[in-house]
Amino acid sequence: MRKVNTDNLPKDNKGRFKWKESVGYIVDFEYDEIIGKIEILSYDSDREKLSVIYDDVVHEIISTDFKNSKIGKMVGKYTSNFKIEIGTIFKDDKKDIIITNREVRDRVREKCIEKEKWYEYSCNVCQSSGIWARETDMSRYGCSACSGQQVTDKNSFATIKPELIKYFKNPQEAHQVTSRSMKYVDLICDKCDSEKNIMVDTLYSQGFKCPICSDGLPITEKFLNGIFMELNIPITTQKVFDWATDKKYDVYVERMNTIVEIHGEQHYTKTFCNKDLKEEQENDLLKYNLAMGNGIRNYIVIDARYSKLDWLKENCIKELSTHFNLYNIDWNKIWENSNDTILPLIWDEWNRGELTSTKSIGEKFNLSSSTIVKYLKIGTELGKCDYDPNEQRLKGLRCGWERKTNIKE
Repeated sequence: MRKVNTDNLPKDNKGRFKWKESVGYIVDFEYDEIIGKIEILSYDSDREKLSVIYDDVVHEIISTDFKNSKIGKMVGKYTSNFKIEIGTIFKDDKKDIIITNREVRDRVREKCIEKEKWYEYSCNVCQSSGIWARETDMSRYGCSACSGQQVTDKNSFATIKPELIKYFKNPQEAHQVTSRSMKYVDLICDKCDSEKNIMVDTLYSQGFKCPICSDGLPITEKFLNGIFMELNIPITTQKVFDWATDKKYDVYVERMNTIVEIHGEQHYTKTFCNKDLKEEQENDLLKYNLAMGNGIRNYIVIDARYSKLDWLKENCIKELSTHFNLYNIDWNKIWENSNDTILPLIWDEWNRGELTSTKSIGEKFNLSSSTIVKYLKIGTELGKCDYDPNEQRLKGLRCGWERKTNIKE
C-alpha cells in the first residue's frame, strides 16, 4: 500500500488543499513496507513545492506529488546510492545467488536519461557467473540463467548440444542462444549442403533432420538397429504379421522368434504426439497380447523415453543382455551413427559395387529393398550416386531369364 494520509490537512470549500495553512502539520504515511510520519515545514507557492522533514532529513517535493503519495525517493525506496552490498546472498525457493559486482547504467527514455543500478551475480545452482540484473529485479526473480532468459557459458546451446554445432550456418549463434530458445536459426546439412530454418528448441528436442537427405528414422530406432548390425544378427524392421495386419512391430528377430519394441516418451507421458496417453498404452498392451497369443517366444520392451546415450545404453543392456551378448558393443560408435543420416552410407555402398542389388544392401542395413531404392533415388538427384531404376529392373529380368535357362538346360 502507498498512501499519505492528508485527511486532516486544511482545505477550502471546494476540497482544494491550503498548503500554507498546512505548515506545522504532521501526517502519517505507508509506503510498501515502510510506515512513518512526515512534518510539513514550509510551502513555496511560486514553485508549488513543499519543504518537509522525514527521518531527520529535509526534502523538497511538489505538492501534487505529496498529495498523490509519490514519496518513494524521500523514504529511500529510490536512491542514487546502492542498496545491496557486494557479497550479499539471496536464497529462497526461486534462487541461490551471490552479488559479485555493481554499477550504474544510463537508461534512455523518450525525453530524458535515467540512472539505473545494476548488479552482477553468480548462481550457486547452475554455477553460472557474470549475470547482470536491475536492482528492482533482484528480490523478485530467480536466476535468469537457470530460467534460460540469459545466455551463459553454462546454458548455451553450444554447451548443452556441442554435437549439433556443425549444422549452424553461423556457428557463433550456437553460443548466443540457450538450448530451449524460441529463436529461429539457419542450419546447413553437412552431407548435401541444403539449408533449413528452424527453431532452436526444435533442434534441441528433435535433432537435425535434413529436408533433402534425412532418412526420417527416429534416433532411438537407429540406435536399436545399430546394435543388431554390430551383433551381425539379421532383423526385420516395422514387421507386420498376418495375425495383426494393422499393427507394426519395431524389430523382429526371426531366428529367435523375438519382438523388440523401443518405446519413446509418448508411451509414458502425454506429449504433443499422443493426445491420449491411455489410448497409447492400451495399444501397447493389445500388441503384446496379440504377439504372445500367436506364438512369439520373447517380447522385449526398451524404455527409450530420453534420446540420450547413457539412458539408451543402460536400458538396452537391461532388457537385451539376457538374450544377446552385448559385451563387445561399441556404444559410442552406434550413438554417433544414430545421430547421423544413414543415406551417405547407402550411397557409398552402392558406389563401391560389392553389393549389386538393393535387396543385399537392405539386408546389410536392416532395411527393406523399397527403402533402399528410395534412398538411392535421393542420392542420384543430389549427384551422390548413380542409380537407374529402369536399368536395375532390366538387370533383374535378365538374371531371372538366365536362371530359368540354366534350369531348363
